Amino acid sequence: MAISFDAWVTKVNGKYIDIDNAFGPQCHDIWLSYIVDVYGISSSQGQAGPPEGRTENVWLNFPRFANLANFFTKIGPGTGQRGDVAFWAHPTWPGSHVAVVIEDQGKHLRVVTQNPGATKIASLTKNGLRGYLRPKNAPTEPPTTPEPEKGFTLPALIRTPDGTIGFVGDNGELTPLTSMTEVESLQATGIVGPYVDLPDRLVWNTLTAITARKIAERK
Repeated sequence: MAISFDAWVTKVNGKYIDIDNAFGPQCHDIWLSYIVDVYGISSSQGQAGPPEGRTENVWLNFPRFANLANFFTKIGPGTGQRGDVAFWAHPTWPGSHVAVVIEDQGKHLRVVTQNPGATKIASLTKNGLRGYLRPKNAPTEPPTTPEPEKGFTLPALIRTPDGTIGFVGDNGELTPLTSMTEVESLQATGIVGPYVDLPDRLVWNTLTAITARKIAERK
């Protein structure tokens, strides 16, 4: 049974969503969760497909599955609306990205997004935005979605004493990034800020992660 937009946001916010059981919780799982829970569409019809299985292919090849055209209309970048599914391009966003729009904020979109970290409400830049899949029956109920928690809610970008640069998620785990190019690309999206250098001889653990996130919050 389909649920409302607000009920779906409440259901997924703060959780790790893995609908397709592939590669762990990814941004693509938010798209799959959205079409399954709100529109009653099979997750198999939300597959990204070739080339390389990037999530932006859903928008590029729309409608790969004809049934999607009964629920969504493909439009280009511009002003987003509540309920739109926004797609960002690779390599501006490494590997591409997808999120569900809560509201348009001008140069940014307030969205439901996942990866890095658990599902959250965050503001993402429109840089690299390919466009939207707009619901033919857009959500009309008053927005009652949770506000972002105050302070630093996105993963901190940390450089450890051994030179490793990576994200610190809400669970305190460090996810290393592979190159400075990847770091710079993600910084350009607005999802992370400048990285924080940790002191020498600091042992990495959950307490360190919390401290690092507080340092990032003050920057």
